[in-house]
Amino acid sequence: MFREEMQAMSRIGKKEITEDMLINSPTSWCRAYLKTHSKCDIIKNNMCETFNSWILAARHKSIITMLEDIRHQLMNRHVDMIKFAETWISDVTPMARTILEDNKEYSNRCRVLWNGVNGFEIEDEVYTFVVHLDKKYCDCRSWMLRGISCPHAICTYYYLNEDPDQHVEHW
Repeated sequence: MFREEMQAMSRIGKKEITEDMLINSPTSWCRAYLKTHSKCDIIKNNMCETFNSWILAARHKSIITMLEDIRHQLMNRHVDMIKFAETWISDVTPMARTILEDNKEYSNRCRVLWNGVNGFEIEDEVYTFVVHLDKKYCDCRSWMLRGISCPHAICTYYYLNEDPDQHVEHW
């Protein structure tokens, strides 16, 4: 699948695009190689850039003063996040809720085949994915990377008359 996508990209654009991408090993930028224990599928360094801009004023102070300023900013941010979390209407965060709802909608296109135990085979247009509910595993890896049920897992929960909302990871 990786090679097919790289070939498709080289057909769409110039061949240099894929050559430039392959200068760095795909293990450093391709989701197929990401570890699944962190439940984060973000590859970009936007978080570091955001944090650096957030502490910009403190960065030019002496080390102790800088660390104190950062600590105070983090404490204030923590309180703000607690207040924000108190406004939620469920245990699932608003961002995770959006992803989950999109996945629920997409799951309507999938077809479920059950092996009689905990294994399922999901037909998703031209691709087929294996889902194991007990292991929280799906071949698409989206569920394992994010901790939010992928469309294939959602199909299986609907098949078993279970609520997919109850199966979002609690980090």
